[in-house]
Amino acid sequence: MRSSLVAGLGAVLLMSGCYSAKTTRSIARDKVDTDTARLTGYMRLWNGWQEEVPGGIQHSVIIDEATLVRAGSPKEETCAKTIVRTSSADDEPIEQLAPKFIVDGVKTEALVRGETVSVRDYGFTGQESVVVVDGVAMSEYIGLAVSRPAEKVFRVVERRAELCAQTGPGSTVSLWLGNKRMGVNATFVREFVWVLK
Repeated sequence: MRSSLVAGLGAVLLMSGCYSAKTTRSIARDKVDTDTARLTGYMRLWNGWQEEVPGGIQHSVIIDEATLVRAGSPKEETCAKTIVRTSSADDEPIEQLAPKFIVDGVKTEALVRGETVSVRDYGFTGQESVVVVDGVAMSEYIGLAVSRPAEKVFRVVERRAELCAQTGPGSTVSLWLGNKRMGVNATFVREFVWVLK
């Protein structure tokens, strides 16, 4: 019994390790505020489930980005230019994503500066009902359920801002974002991690 419990726990830990919500890159300090410091990724749950788009639309329309532009100096600030792309149904202002920097293990709430919003619509083909029935027997309903292809729109909200926090210089800088609106009793997370050399 105990060995199966330990094995099960190991499998859960292994699964959670495989489905990390982190994007990590080692960069030289002189590459801060360059394309080398740009990281991308999708919001994920702890079990690996990530935000999705309808079939026929490129998944990259909802990819998030962060570029480390300052790393604890010269103003003792850490800052990242950030782009968050989300389905309009799950959209939240960046401030509501509880952004925080973690510099060498020390967490600091991030301030949101200059947030702008853009909206983009992507067309796709879905299904719509063409027969609506009311009060029929179940056996008859099965034969009446009819649908046909229909043009639909997937709306993406893109939010851009610079996120900053008062920190000292560090060797590992992490930017954490979490969207509680996307899941029921769960938070979708994305963490961008820069290891500075």
